[in-house]
Amino acid sequence: EGRLLDVNDAFCKTSGYTKEEVIGRSVVELKLWDDIEDRDIIVERLREGEQITNREIRFRRKNGESLIGLLSARRLNYAGQECVVSLVTDMTEQKKAQKEREKLEAQLRQAQKMEAVGTLAGGVAHDFRNILQAIFGYCDILMLDLREGEKGYEEIGEIQKAASRASELTQQLLTFSRKVESKLRPVDLNHQIRQAYKLLGRTLPKTISIDLQLKEKIQKINADPAQIEQVLLNLAINAKDAMPEGGRLIIETEETFLDNDYCKSHAGARPGEYILLTVTDTGHGMDEETLEHIFEPFYTTKGRGKGTGLGLAMVYGIVKGHGGYIVCYSKPGEGTSFEIYLPVIEQNEPIINQEKKSKDKVPVGRGEKVLVIDDDQAILDIVEKTLSRFGYVVLTATDGRQGLQVYAEVGNTIDVVILDYMMPEINGIETLKEIRKIHPTAKIILASGYPLTKAHEEVIRDNVRGFLTKPFNIEEMLRQIRQIIDSP
Repeated sequence: EGRLLDVNDAFCKTSGYTKEEVIGRSVVELKLWDDIEDRDIIVERLREGEQITNREIRFRRKNGESLIGLLSARRLNYAGQECVVSLVTDMTEQKKAQKEREKLEAQLRQAQKMEAVGTLAGGVAHDFRNILQAIFGYCDILMLDLREGEKGYEEIGEIQKAASRASELTQQLLTFSRKVESKLRPVDLNHQIRQAYKLLGRTLPKTISIDLQLKEKIQKINADPAQIEQVLLNLAINAKDAMPEGGRLIIETEETFLDNDYCKSHAGARPGEYILLTVTDTGHGMDEETLEHIFEPFYTTKGRGKGTGLGLAMVYGIVKGHGGYIVCYSKPGEGTSFEIYLPVIEQNEPIINQEKKSKDKVPVGRGEKVLVIDDDQAILDIVEKTLSRFGYVVLTATDGRQGLQVYAEVGNTIDVVILDYMMPEINGIETLKEIRKIHPTAKIILASGYPLTKAHEEVIRDNVRGFLTKPFNIEEMLRQIRQIIDSP
C-alpha cells in the first residue's frame, strides 16, 4: 500500500517531516514523489523480484522544494509483512554543483571559441586588406589618367565604392577581433547615452519608444565615445529587427560590483567595480540555440542580403576591448536583455591620441630612392608603379631577408624604407631592428593591415617615422614619404 512503517532521523532532516507526520501514511498521500510514474516503475520492478540500485529520482520535500536522490530498494520481510526497504542518498547539492560546473565549462568553451574565431577573423581581415590595397591602388592610378565624364571614370568609381564597402567589412572584423585600438578617455556613460539618443531616435521607427532609466552621478569609465555609440547603435538595430510591430527599447545604467562568486560562475568576468549598461527590448526574443551563437561573426537569423551578421560581433569585440563583460538573456516571446559591464575609470590611465593628418597638397618626388619591403607581390607592384610615376626611384624586396640584403648593399643611397609589419620568417619588427643596426638613423615607414595599436605607437615613437594602415591611398602614402624625406 506504500504506507511508511519507519523512517530514520536523516529522512526527517532531509524531507522536513517529523516521524509522527509520516508513520502510517502512504508516500502517495504525502506526495513524496515528484513524478508518480517513477514510483509505479519502481514498484513494478520490485514485484518482479528486481533490486533497485542508485536510480536517480526526484522527490518532493514538505515545503514543496525538489530533492534529487539516488534510490536503492529491495523487498524485505519485516514483522511478518512483505515490505520494501529504501535508502535515498540526497544528491541535490552535488547535482547543483555539477550543473554550475557544466555551465561554467560551457561558458569557458564558448569564450575560447570566440577567442579563436577572433584570431581567425583578424588574420582574414589582414590578408583581405592586402588585396584591397591593390584594388584601391590601381583604381587611383587609373583615375589619374581620366577626367570626370570620360569612358571608364564612372565604372572605376563604382569599383572604389565596392572596395570601400569591403574595407568597412574588414574594419568590423578587426573590431570583433579587438585588433582596433580604442581611443580611451574619461567618459560619463549617461552623457554619452543622452548624446546618442537623437541618433537612436532617427534609427528606430516611431512605433518603438526609447526609455532612458539612467542612475544619476555614476562614476566615469575609460572609454572610446565613438565605440560606445557604436555599441548603442548596433544594439538598437538588433532591437528594431526583433520588434517589427513596435515596442519599447529600455536603456539603463547603474553602478555595481562583481564579486568572486559571480565571476566564478561567469567565464570571462573579473571582480571589481563596474557601470552596468542594460539594453532591453520587448521583441520576440531568442531560443537557447540562437543565444549560443549571437556574438559569432556572420551569424544571423535574418534573410539573405538583410545583414552581415557582424553587428553583435562588433559589440562583443568593443566590450572586450574596453576590459568589460557582456551577457545576454532572452526567451522566445519574452524579449531580450543585454547586460554590459564596463569597468570604472582608474586614475592616471594613458590616453591614446593620433596626430591629425595634414591636408596640404600632396607633393611629388625628386628622384629620391625608396625601398619597399612586402611579402605581397600585388602591393609591391602597385606601390612601385605609383612611386615611379610620382618621381621616385623604387627598389623592392619580397621579404625581410631580401630587404636586408638590398639595404646592406645600397642602404646609404636609400632615402625611405616602406616596411610591411606582418611577414613570414623575419617580420617587420625584426627587419626594422636589423636595418637600424646598419643605419641607426634610417627613415622607415611601417605598414600593416592592422590599425594603430599601443605596441605600434611605441615602435613608431622609438624606431620609425610613419605608419600606414592598409588599405592606404596614394595621397596618404606620398604625403608621408615627402614629409619624412624633408624632415631632419
